[in-house]
Amino acid sequence: MINFIKKQNFLLICYSNEGKNPQWVIEKFNNEETATLNLTFHFNKENLFKKENLNERKTEGLTFLFGTCEDEYYKIEKSILNITNDLYIHKKFKLDKKLFVADYNISIFKHIDQIITEPLYLGGTNKNAISYENFYNLLKDFPNTTERKKYCSARLSAILSVYFENRKEVIEKYTKHMNKKKSYQGINLFNQFRSYEKKKYQEILKKLKSMLKYEKKIQ
Repeated sequence: MINFIKKQNFLLICYSNEGKNPQWVIEKFNNEETATLNLTFHFNKENLFKKENLNERKTEGLTFLFGTCEDEYYKIEKSILNITNDLYIHKKFKLDKKLFVADYNISIFKHIDQIITEPLYLGGTNKNAISYENFYNLLKDFPNTTERKKYCSARLSAILSVYFENRKEVIEKYTKHMNKKKSYQGINLFNQFRSYEKKKYQEILKKLKSMLKYEKKIQ
């Protein structure tokens, strides 16, 4: 279990293993290894807020320094989220695990970090800051379990169409599902990659035809 603790000058993360001692984390630290939670939070013993005696078995949780205060923001420790761009979260910004971890343990800020090339501000008065409401609207566009399954089925259907004519209309179902979802920017998400997918499978079909033509020659 992960809890966020706001202090005047620090932002802390407290990890507890649901009443059990976090011995597995301590063993990682004693072996100079990193402990990873939810494929998102990467802790090492240098991140400990208090220099714990790691040779003692703990029954309570461990507390880590997650951010330090800079004016109205907490500047997040980038190594914990494994990101390269600075992340600033306003002191009044509501914090919970869902802000950092999406469905299937997707690291939200790791994905965002792969797209942006500048500091990210959440809340506050910075001119480039994303408001609380807008950021949580953005999170609604992260793929959920249903979308992942429908998208996988749609891609498989496009590939199998080369071999089978009688297949379920899963692409149409996926399109309808995505069109019902309101995007943060009001964009039809399926349209964003429709042309890419079409071109990709045209190339696959072209390759398969070439392979079949070669097979006929050597028979």
